[in-house]
Amino acid sequence: MTSFLSNTIRNVLRATTKQLAGVDIVYKSFHTGLSYAIRATPDASRAESETLEGLVMSARIRDYKIDIADLPVIPQHKDTIVETDDNGVEQHYMVLQEAGVRETEPGDNFSVYWRVHTKMIPAPAVTQTIYGNAAGTAFGNDAGTTYGGASS
Repeated sequence: MTSFLSNTIRNVLRATTKQLAGVDIVYKSFHTGLSYAIRATPDASRAESETLEGLVMSARIRDYKIDIADLPVIPQHKDTIVETDDNGVEQHYMVLQEAGVRETEPGDNFSVYWRVHTKMIPAPAVTQTIYGNAAGTAFGNDAGTTYGGASS
């Protein structure tokens, strides 16, 4: 009975935390090519590593607590997370694989959520495809003007 009660309390606390402190993200698996729109709780941690010169480097890492039940893949290096803020600005994060930092780890002793370690990366470049060719294909304007070649 105690185990059932503690599981229930733990699940209620996790659900409440996810609802109040969570953010909507899109998790993009580099390895499968699939994306998942889920809710995760942002957090932070620190990683330290020693250089060849004996200096200790410390870095702040953005973590996401992601319920294992919400994500059907195991987080891996090169996967990305896209978080959109209240102003519609997207922030892009890549799952880390660096010395002294594991990509992901169970966030608790009960395998309820992953703690995924990430770092901010630049947004991918936006590419625009313009249909037509250099031989003068018209783009459909009524004036008969063509782009990329001679006009008729």
